[in-house]
Amino acid sequence: MNKEIELLNNKIDAQDKIINTQALEIARLNNLKTATDEAQEIIIDLQQRIDKAIEYIRETGLYCDYGDLCNQSATELLKILGDKK
Repeated sequence: MNKEIELLNNKIDAQDKIINTQALEIARLNNLKTATDEAQEIIIDLQQRIDKAIEYIRETGLYCDYGDLCNQSATELLKILGDKK
């Protein structure tokens, strides 16, 4: 009987270790997901700011078509910002 109780206790201990390991892994993955979500929000915010900068440069007439020398620095800035037009 004592041997059976000892086996049950060992089994319970092993299951506790597995559960604890899984809980730690879940916590690690949740932290990773949170960090990924925050990074994604930052990327979206930065892209929106870049889009606004491109729009501002275009709307204020600070640039000319690519290749035109009237405002080469604004044109270069648009290229750096990734303007597709």
